[in-house]
Amino acid sequence: MVNIDDPTMLPTSLTEDLLTNDGKYKLANICEILGLQKSDFAELTGRSVESVAKMFRNNPVKPRNIRTRRVLDELIQIIVIFRAMKMDEGIARWMSTPIASYSGRTPRGIIASEDGAQLVARLLTLATGNIGA
Repeated sequence: MVNIDDPTMLPTSLTEDLLTNDGKYKLANICEILGLQKSDFAELTGRSVESVAKMFRNNPVKPRNIRTRRVLDELIQIIVIFRAMKMDEGIARWMSTPIASYSGRTPRGIIASEDGAQLVARLLTLATGNIGA
């Protein structure tokens, strides 16, 4: 089984437009796929819009901030899960759709609240058909 907790260990065919060979994040591509603006990414990571704008200018990036890396890892994992299910066309819309089982929060809001790992785990369970396991 693929280690979904470490995006650098995911199949290159699913991540080549998301990560460089040396593990840097292609931030602009990640945000474009998910329909995220710089201000959205700033909200997700708790960073200032100015700081995020600088990250976009230095794209690709390898942030030292733990929260920023956690968010990027979760975003990549979500993209890969959707791609594996061949459902990546609707991912941007899904990111802003309320989820009843998370009290109506959107995936973007769930990730911002640091519950993203739980969301990724649930998506992986659905993708692999282990519902109820």
